[in-house]
Amino acid sequence: MQTQLRTSGIAIASLFAAIVPSAAHALLMTNTVAFSESASVTDTEGGGATTVSSTSFGTSELAQFDASAGVLTGATLNLSSTRTQTVTVSSTDGSNTGPNQVGTTTGTGQSTAKIVAPGVDNTFSPAISGSDDCTANRRGGCSGTGTTSSAATNLTATISSADLGSYVGGGTIDVSRSAPTLSAMQTTSLFTGTETTSYGVTWAGEVGVTYDYLLHAAPGLTALTLDFGTLFLDDAASLSFDILNLAGDRVGLDLDGFDPFSGPFSSDLATFAGLEAGGLLGYTAMMDTSAEGTFSSTYRLFFSDADVGVAATRSAYTLDLTLQGIVVARPSDIGPTAVPEPGLLALLGIGLAALALTDRRRARQE
Repeated sequence: MQTQLRTSGIAIASLFAAIVPSAAHALLMTNTVAFSESASVTDTEGGGATTVSSTSFGTSELAQFDASAGVLTGATLNLSSTRTQTVTVSSTDGSNTGPNQVGTTTGTGQSTAKIVAPGVDNTFSPAISGSDDCTANRRGGCSGTGTTSSAATNLTATISSADLGSYVGGGTIDVSRSAPTLSAMQTTSLFTGTETTSYGVTWAGEVGVTYDYLLHAAPGLTALTLDFGTLFLDDAASLSFDILNLAGDRVGLDLDGFDPFSGPFSSDLATFAGLEAGGLLGYTAMMDTSAEGTFSSTYRLFFSDADVGVAATRSAYTLDLTLQGIVVARPSDIGPTAVPEPGLLALLGIGLAALALTDRRRARQE
């Protein structure tokens, strides 16, 4: 039996140590900005309330999710704020005619609040309101000290999957705040001067967005070469290889397709979906050794992040799998180029030693 140049049919060692898959946990990324805006309205006696519609309390810009960080699976808009309202009633010093008894004038104010962002349109209910009064002699002026109160204005809004795409990119999302109605009303007319109610609101706090995401899938390699070495005609030849999605809080890995195997090479490789983080799939590459020659072919495998989260944040990957090997004719058992079997070499050695001993004996006899 001739000694082969390389033993065939042996599986190569795994490219990576086997890892027990574990469920990925969503990672969080938060962007928060502070704000403080004020608005006011004034009403004088008579004619009912003075109301201003759609008063702006400013716009905050929050950074969009950068898809290079991973696959966006969710987002939450968070508002933590306080609206502080002050109602102040006053009267100018009017004519010094008529009775001069002590009098009290009153006024009220109220406001609503609204926040708008992609996928969020929330009006806070009910409206907040307050009142104030001012007491003085009728002929004189009156200046109230103002009545102040505060109301917590908080919101946690989960962004729907239909709106998540608006939160992806390299820019910002706008979060606007407004008062759909801002109203003041001077309710009485007692003084000889002009009575006025001023209503003001300061809206201050923080608004932010929290992104839930998973790291991108990671095949671990971009190129892999399987070398069958030098084989004899009609040898069985196979090598094993693994495809891995690296461990961590990452999305699953899909094998969407690959170049068809050709020539002497084939494989049991098949497409798959959702190979979870830390998962490992094993395959076999085979080489047909029925013809002599030097063979090498490269096949591209096409991967992508599993179909979860926002499509715009998913990435695609490739791996170039190169298969190569050499097939040579098996040497003949008989012929000048044949390599003697180890047992035959031993027998030849014994024969040569016997011939040498016979020659020495003949020399002594002569």
